[in-house]
Amino acid sequence: FLVVMLCLIALDSTVSRPTDLFFLNIKIVFLYNIVIWIESFLFPGLAWVKINGDTPFFSHALSGVFPVINGNMVGLFGAVLFMAYLPRIWESGRIRLLMTFPVIIGLASTIFSYSRSSLLGLFAAALFSLFLLRKYFILLAMILCIIILGMNSQVRMLAMDHLARGKEDRSLDTLTSNRLEMWDYVLEHYHSSIFGRGYAAGFRYDDTLTDGHAHNSLVELYFDVGILGVFAWLMLIGTVCYHLYYLMRLQTGIDYQFISILGVMFFLLMKAFASTVFVNLDQSMFILAAIITYSMKQIWSVQYAQMQVEKNYTFSLSN
Repeated sequence: FLVVMLCLIALDSTVSRPTDLFFLNIKIVFLYNIVIWIESFLFPGLAWVKINGDTPFFSHALSGVFPVINGNMVGLFGAVLFMAYLPRIWESGRIRLLMTFPVIIGLASTIFSYSRSSLLGLFAAALFSLFLLRKYFILLAMILCIIILGMNSQVRMLAMDHLARGKEDRSLDTLTSNRLEMWDYVLEHYHSSIFGRGYAAGFRYDDTLTDGHAHNSLVELYFDVGILGVFAWLMLIGTVCYHLYYLMRLQTGIDYQFISILGVMFFLLMKAFASTVFVNLDQSMFILAAIITYSMKQIWSVQYAQMQVEKNYTFSLSN
């Protein structure tokens, strides 16, 4: 990851705007979404995967054919695309239709992938972005709609059926696709590990010793790189979040591109509780690297401006 970071910083130094590298990654995600939807029409038998059980809305989940991408990753790509372009709908000087198209594609990918964690994370991140955009009326309208719909017993039943994917069991473990059982197994059977079993080692979480991953960034890191690795990861993510918060406090107006970065970061942090985000060298890690380079360049710019002000002030006093 350090090598990738250094390469991206070198690449980012050749572009003019701090957000260019971030939106380069978003364009790649956009391309992934377009390819997935084209494949869904060309190879429907492969792209639409049958879901076990009676589901209330649709019985198949969207996935990628080439490269092979499961529903969870399709949902992640769709939600990232949605969050990246949602704030830019209100950006002045932009053709709204061009900004709206990726938003629609991203939302459709998230919904039809049947990735429940991506859908819930998208909803929370969208509320966060609307708050930063100061679209308080839309924000309150969405919250009121959810409250009103939640008061209807039939709507609540449909929502539970959707989360349970047609299964009769309504336990929390079933609603999370047995993730709680996975996490409990890892923490119980592997106990305290200082160094872990090795980066990207994967883990065996059930009685049949099936290889898999933890569907949780912290649990996956605990198994792979141990307590020391988890601590280092938390320090990295915490530093990135602190720098973004520092830059957010400096904002005097609405920076739509910065809110896009904040929205994507918020979603990916939510997704980290149900998937291995910011762990393996995948698209989420490249997005994180782009966000790090953005925050570094912005903070350096702020510090340089402060130094210039102090230098001019000192010079004026000396004269």
